[in-house]
Amino acid sequence: MTNEEITELILTESRRLEDLLNDDLLKRFATLHNVPDEHNRFILKQEVVARWAYFLSVKKRYALHITNEEGVNVDKLDTKGLITKRSDYPPLTKERVTEILYMLVMEEKTNFKQLRKFIETTREELLTHVRNGDPVIARPVTFSREREAYKKVPYYLAGMDLWNLLEYEYFVPGTKGYLFKIQGVDWSRAPDSVKKHEAKVTKNKIQYVVLPGEEDKLPPYFIINIDAMIEFCWDARCVELLEPIHSRIMGRRIDDTSILTF
Repeated sequence: MTNEEITELILTESRRLEDLLNDDLLKRFATLHNVPDEHNRFILKQEVVARWAYFLSVKKRYALHITNEEGVNVDKLDTKGLITKRSDYPPLTKERVTEILYMLVMEEKTNFKQLRKFIETTREELLTHVRNGDPVIARPVTFSREREAYKKVPYYLAGMDLWNLLEYEYFVPGTKGYLFKIQGVDWSRAPDSVKKHEAKVTKNKIQYVVLPGEEDKLPPYFIINIDAMIEFCWDARCVELLEPIHSRIMGRRIDDTSILTF
């Protein structure tokens, strides 16, 4: 059946249901409670008709292939509660997750072999970006208010402070950047302007650095925590998104820790 035929079938059945409610069930209810007929009417408001849907186990997280919206034929993907709508996930991750959702709900039949291949090749693509320190796979963060205004100082401000100290003063309230998890600084590769801060930095364990939005990539002397970054920008997102159909894609249980190796 075409999208238009499915839409018409669903709307026809909705009208039949509306008639049943008004002509039978609602009349009996009104008689029992002495409610006048003129005050008794159900109208089933149409919002969307979806041909396919994908629901996660968590409430209000789903994707729909919408074919009709408020009486107008459309052909679009709509998501609720997924990372594709959130600003605190990497831009490239959201793009690739959207492609997965297209495979799941926009295609007539999902090719799980092709989907698994896409997951694997995307992971390699994102790993390359991680190793290169590209901000497209890092978490967007914002220095949104004066430090004293935070009830609890966000952990990423330490990463902003590290950048301000080692590179140049950039992060103040109102600025944005991209958060990288790091294991430290390779002082042997750092320029003298950075090395002079070694003693101060090594007093404390450093885990984060934030890259200004104006920069193309993280300087190479920052030691990126590759495992943590790829888990955040891809592995954990796939586990979260594909949990309902994991066995169809990966051929093993969702609680198998080898999922992170694909």
